Amino acid sequence: QAQSMSEEPVRRYCCVNRNWNRDMELSAKVSQLARVMFIVPLIFGCISMALASEVRVDSYVKSVTEGDDTAAFQAAIDSGADVVIVPDIGRSWIVKPVFGRSNLTLHFEKGVVVEAKKGEYKPRKASMFNFECCTNVVVSGYGARLRMRKWEYHTKDYVRSEFRHAMRFMSCKNVLVEGL
Repeated sequence: QAQSMSEEPVRRYCCVNRNWNRDMELSAKVSQLARVMFIVPLIFGCISMALASEVRVDSYVKSVTEGDDTAAFQAAIDSGADVVIVPDIGRSWIVKPVFGRSNLTLHFEKGVVVEAKKGEYKPRKASMFNFECCTNVVVSGYGARLRMRKWEYHTKDYVRSEFRHAMRFMSCKNVLVEGL
């Protein structure tokens, strides 16, 4: 019995020691995984910030005297840039309805005036800037103005409606409008 008692603690010690080594290896692997889980999002975050882009609507204008800037607005929005800047060009931007998208910041610089094009908002729910089923949208512009032609919409050429707006957000999530 004495012999078996002396061997038993040795066996237990070896088992404990073996488990301890396995636990240390597991702990090292978990530590490496935690570092990777921290570093990978950090790297991808930096890459995505570096890839974030910005465009100006005036870089898409073909002619200053054209009288319709809708194509420039739509092209800038459709470019896929994260930020679309509408600069003050010294005259009003004249637009037909423009359609936004998800993951967009639309920024109007101070002094910008965007006007609805005459005769282009005949449908009852026609709006200047339309966002449907979009997420993560920011529209900002302290000191900018969006002008609809309310007096025109009350003539016999138009169906009477209270739904013609400068901006319309339908089924959108995470939207911020500030300064307008």
